[in-house]
Amino acid sequence: MNDIIAQVIAIIGYGNDYLQVGNLLYDFDSNCIFQYCKSVDFIYQKKKGLFSKKVEMLVADSPTGWFKYLNEKGCLKLRLHFKSQRPDDYMTAGFVGGGGIWLIETVFEDHSDFWNAEWSSINQNAPDNKIWQVKYKCISKDRPTIDKQYDLLEIKTRLKNSLTRIESFALEENLEYWGKIFESARRLLDEKNPYKDSYLQDILPKNNYSIDALQLLFAAFSSFVFGGMGSWNDGVAKNHKKHKELSKILYEDIVDAIVSAVNSF
Repeated sequence: MNDIIAQVIAIIGYGNDYLQVGNLLYDFDSNCIFQYCKSVDFIYQKKKGLFSKKVEMLVADSPTGWFKYLNEKGCLKLRLHFKSQRPDDYMTAGFVGGGGIWLIETVFEDHSDFWNAEWSSINQNAPDNKIWQVKYKCISKDRPTIDKQYDLLEIKTRLKNSLTRIESFALEENLEYWGKIFESARRLLDEKNPYKDSYLQDILPKNNYSIDALQLLFAAFSSFVFGGMGSWNDGVAKNHKKHKELSKILYEDIVDAIVSAVNSF
């Protein structure tokens, strides 16, 4: 799982816990998903005139500050959305800016705004390893709310099928290492505690989510094998055509699993 997606998921999960339940995790800004970030800012972009450039206006310099700002403005909840950039999004999913666009929808009573994260490397040699500057920018304001409904069980069945197929393919190609990864991810779809061995187990407040949602989410995390050198994308199979076909299907099912699980609360 790449850090960009994980961070968006955590912000939505804990943001909704505050906006809908009233719980604010006091040390959320110190969560491990921010450990490599020098700053995490939230910015509105405004135009002063018709022909002027957009001016950035900082509304919060931390996730919890943003939650409070949204609450004061009457935000009801946060939702996750994915926008594909190319037919083979899975090929660039391991790189900053690749793999499609992950958006946060801030839902108000009569409209929604949409926010997108921009990650910039500011110091690769930072002694504290905080090499990233992250800016969440409101890229679209006062839009109609998206109220898409998801069938978790149907998505769960699809993910299980795609994992079964790609697991069998990996074994046919004598790629036992990858076959075991896909098998482990598939088993999480029936696991009572699917998060128990995950380093991301605190990525969201688990009490707010059903077992089906958690199974989907952590199976998706476990099967996210898309990256650069040394990953599943790195030409590991001899049958390239089938490798591409099954990888594309799995990535799309992982995306649906993540979005549906996160938006289930």
